[in-house]
Amino acid sequence: DLGMMKGYTQLYDLNRDLVTGYKLRCSNHVELLAQLKCVNQYIQRAGRLRVGKFKTQVIGACRAAIKANNVEGLFKIIRVGSLT
Repeated sequence: DLGMMKGYTQLYDLNRDLVTGYKLRCSNHVELLAQLKCVNQYIQRAGRLRVGKFKTQVIGACRAAIKANNVEGLFKIIRVGSLT
């Protein structure tokens, strides 16, 4: 019976670790979604400062900068309207 008790204890510990990891991933995911929403709002605001094809270009360039993980480029696009 001691072997069985040890097995249950190990299973309980493993389950607790899995649940803790899941909660951490879940909270990270919620925070990521909130931050992405903020970034998207900034991109939309930057786009609203322009009209027509320039609006489309700014939004596309911002999304490309995010995809390329180019944070400095993203800031420049929002400020100036392009990377060049």
